[in-house]
Amino acid sequence: MSGVALNPEPLRVLIVDDTPDLRDLLTMALERTGEFEVVAHAENGRQAVDSAAAYQPDLVLLDIAMPVMETGSRRCRWSAAPVPRPSW
Repeated sequence: MSGVALNPEPLRVLIVDDTPDLRDLLTMALERTGEFEVVAHAENGRQAVDSAAAYQPDLVLLDIAMPVMETGSRRCRWSAAPVPRPSW
C-alpha cells in the first residue's frame, strides 16, 4: 500500500517547544511529508493551552520541560472538550 494516503486531509498539528529552531525543524520535517499541516506553534505552556483551544489540532507535539506552566512528568492538565476520532 505504499504511496496511498489513508487520510485525504493532512493532520493538523500544534508544536509546543521553547526552542525556536526545533519548532522550525519539526515544522519542515512534518510538512514535507504532505501528511501534516502545522497550524500553530507555542513556546510555553500557557500559549499551548490557548493555541490548542483556538486551533483544535489533531495532534500536539509537546516538549515536557516547558516554561510558564508545569507540563510533562511533573504535571500536565489540559482542559478541552473530547476530540472526535478520525473516521479513517
